[in-house]
Amino acid sequence: SCTTRENPSMMKPESQPSASNCTWKWFVQSLDHFAPGVTANGNATFRQRYCIYDKYWAALHKRGRPKPIFFYTGNESPVEEYVNNTGLMWELGRKLGALLVFAEHRYFGASVPQLKGVPNCVAYLTSAQALADYATLIVHLKSELHAVNAPVVAFGGSYGGMLSAWLRMKYPNIVSGAVAASAPIFGFPLTAPRLDGASVAITHAASAQAGSQPLCVHNLRAAWPLIRALGMTSQGRDMLSEAMQLCTPLRSAADVSTVLQYFQEPYFALSEGDYSFSSAYITFALLGKTDPLPPWPMRAACDKVSADWGVQVDGNVSDVRFGIRVGNVSVVVDWNETQVKSASVQDILQSGVMRLFRGVADAAAVWYNVSGDHKCHAWGPAQRRTSNTLREGHRKSPQGRASSEVVDTAVAGAVCTTNTMVSAWDGICCNEGLNLVIYLVQGVGNDLFWPPNVERHYTLKDLIGEPGPNVCAQVFAKQGLYGMATQSDPWSQWDDVYYGGRSIEAASNIVFSNGLLDPWSAAGVLRNLSSTLVAVVMPNGAHHSDLFFARESDPACVTQARRTEEHYIRLWTGACDVL
Repeated sequence: SCTTRENPSMMKPESQPSASNCTWKWFVQSLDHFAPGVTANGNATFRQRYCIYDKYWAALHKRGRPKPIFFYTGNESPVEEYVNNTGLMWELGRKLGALLVFAEHRYFGASVPQLKGVPNCVAYLTSAQALADYATLIVHLKSELHAVNAPVVAFGGSYGGMLSAWLRMKYPNIVSGAVAASAPIFGFPLTAPRLDGASVAITHAASAQAGSQPLCVHNLRAAWPLIRALGMTSQGRDMLSEAMQLCTPLRSAADVSTVLQYFQEPYFALSEGDYSFSSAYITFALLGKTDPLPPWPMRAACDKVSADWGVQVDGNVSDVRFGIRVGNVSVVVDWNETQVKSASVQDILQSGVMRLFRGVADAAAVWYNVSGDHKCHAWGPAQRRTSNTLREGHRKSPQGRASSEVVDTAVAGAVCTTNTMVSAWDGICCNEGLNLVIYLVQGVGNDLFWPPNVERHYTLKDLIGEPGPNVCAQVFAKQGLYGMATQSDPWSQWDDVYYGGRSIEAASNIVFSNGLLDPWSAAGVLRNLSSTLVAVVMPNGAHHSDLFFARESDPACVTQARRTEEHYIRLWTGACDVL
C-alpha cells in the first residue's frame, strides 16, 4: 500500500510556473521511424522542441532509486499551452522531486519538419510516428542525464491523454505508467460508442443535477421549435431579429436554420470548459482569444435562460413527438417537423416567448461575447468559429471528389511545394482515419438540442459510410502538401487494430480520468478494466479538470482525482516513502 500525503500548500497564481521557467531544447528526430532507407525520406530528420525543468529533480539516488521523470505527451497545439496549464505535473513534480519534460508534437508549433522540396512531406504525420518521437526522446534524455533507471510517467489531456495511454501500451519498457486525462480512446466507430453521447453529457452539464438551474434544459428544448415556428413568416423573423439582438436581420427560412445552429453551437464548448474557475483555456484553444470564461460557464449560461416564462411541454420528448405552449402560442413537434397554431402578434407579445428568445441569446453570449465588447450576435457562418479542436478533424468525409478540380494525390514521390503547414490536426485524422463519432447525433430525444440531425431510423453505417477516395488528401494536395493517405478509413480500422479498441486489458499502469460535465467523457474509460487500468470519474469535472493547478474552488471530486493519481504514481515510481 502507498499512502498519499496531503499537499502542504497549493501554488498561488502569482507563483505558478509557466513556459518562462523552461529550459528550451531541441532534439533531432527521424522523420520516419519505421522505414528508414526505404522511403525517399528514410534518412531525413527534423528538430523537435521540448521544455525541460530540473529544479525539482535530484539526480542522486535515494535507497538506490533515481527520482522520476514526468513526461507530457504534447498534442495538437504549440507545447507552451500544456506547459502553462498542466499544474498537476508541476505540483507533483515539486512533491516527488521529478524532472519535468514537455515535448511538442511533430508538425505543431515550432516542431514542423521541412516541407518544401520534400517528397510526400505529410506522410509522416501520424500518432504512431509521434509516439516513436516521444519514446526516442525519453531514451535519449535518460542516457544523457545518466538516469537510465529513472521511472517515467507520461501525462496528457484530450488527444494528449490518448497519446499518454498509448505510449504506455506501446512502450511499456520505457514508460512506467500514464495519467490519461479526458482521453476519448473509446470513441472510434468499432468501439460502439453512443453516437449522441456528447450531446447527452452536455445536457447533463446544463441540468440541476450538475448545478445548473432546473428550468434550463426545459426552456432550451422548447425554444428551438418556437424559433423555427416564429421564423416561418417575415414578420416573425423581424421579431426574432430584434429579440435576439442579431447584427444582421433574418431574411429567410434558411437564415432561421442557420441561427438555430448558431445558438446551439456554444454548448459543447461551455460544457467542455465548465471549470469551477475563470479560465481562458477553452476560449484560446477554440477562438484564439485570451478572454476567460466565467467560473462554471454552463451555469452562467443557464442562469440567462432559466426564468419561469410559462413554458409547457407535453407529449413524448424522448421520441421527439411533443407539444409546446407558451400563453396562446403553441407548436407541435414531430421529429424535425413543426405544426404551428396561428397566433396574433398580440398573442406573441403577451406570452413569454420573446423573453425566452432574449434569454437564449443572452445565454449564448456567455460564449460569443466572452470579450464583453459585442453589441449584437454575428450569426453568419463566415463570422464565427466555435468548433472544438478535436471535432474539426472528425467530421464524416464525403466520398468522391472534393470539387470539380481533381488533384492527383497518388503520384509516387510527389514533392511538396510549400513550407506552410495547414491544419496538422486534420492531417492526422486524414492519414490514419482517426474518427471519433460520439458527437455525430443530436436532437433525437435524449438532449437539449433540436431539430434532429439524422433520420428517425438512422444506423451507424448511415453516418460513417464506406471507405473510398480520401477527399482530405485532395484538400492538402491543393495546398502543395503531398503524401496523405489516398483511401479513407472512416471506421478507424487501423487505429482500432493498432491501439486495441476496447480490448486493452493486457495493458497496465494507466489511470484514465474523466469529468462527466465534459462531452468527451462519453468516449472515455469510465470503469476499472483491471487492477492496474483504473478509471477516475469526476461528477463535477470538465475537460481534464484534474490536470490544472489546484485551486480553492476545485470540486471535491477533482481534488480526490489528483490524490488517486498521486497514489498510483507513487506506486509506479517507488516513491511511497517520499514526503
